[in-house]
Amino acid sequence: MSIETVFNLRPEQYRDYQIAEADAGALTVHEHDGYRWLCSGDAAIQSVMRLDAPEKLLLPNHLAMLMGLPVSTSPAPVLNLGTGTGAIERFLNSRLPALELVSVDSNPSMIELARDYFYLPRDWPVQLQTAADYLQHSQQTFGLILADLFAGDNHAPCLFDADFYRLVAQHLTESGVLSLNLCPRTEDEIVSILVVLRQSLPWVMLVKVPDHGNMVLLAGRQPSPTATELAQRAGQLSHSLQLDFDALLNQIERLPPPVS
Repeated sequence: MSIETVFNLRPEQYRDYQIAEADAGALTVHEHDGYRWLCSGDAAIQSVMRLDAPEKLLLPNHLAMLMGLPVSTSPAPVLNLGTGTGAIERFLNSRLPALELVSVDSNPSMIELARDYFYLPRDWPVQLQTAADYLQHSQQTFGLILADLFAGDNHAPCLFDADFYRLVAQHLTESGVLSLNLCPRTEDEIVSILVVLRQSLPWVMLVKVPDHGNMVLLAGRQPSPTATELAQRAGQLSHSLQLDFDALLNQIERLPPPVS
């Protein structure tokens, strides 16, 4: 079975593969033919893992979020707001074990599922806080902040709040980058987020995720690298991390610079 087969399964088929649930069925874990995946209450697939290679990134939005690595001139340390099943943690711990990575998630059931079924190590520290609460109380700065923040199937309310991005900007190093995963239903949603985001992080690149409803915004206080610089960095990291960043270079749209 391939990952495409997982996405093509009908929701009524999931019952045959169910192995766990939490929050009265709001989250369910399924397994079949070497794959394990997490579904939300409406049967939407949130995460997929290969049992024989749990460190591999299978979802294209995760790969798109990690484009923040070549965009930032110095991406360490990394903050992951919205740990979920720990896909980012498994990958970075496998490829860059010396990298400092701080994990934050507000859902205790999600953290337990990640540890019980998605191979997130029991001793891996996860801050049980909302993203905004963590940023309000932390003093640390980061070269890359990953944010995958949803309330059910909707974007988390903080993503529409200018104060949230002011906090993010305060926790980024001078060349730091925010990598924000979105799944917008309308163009108005994107515009609403961009309006408040660019008040603190004016330089934005949009990474389209082919064949999925996701897009990733890469934002910072400083101008992003030139196309040549980004291609060079992406090529180097593609080799060292065994990722295909090159395939995403044509999916990047640079938003016009802010009016001074």
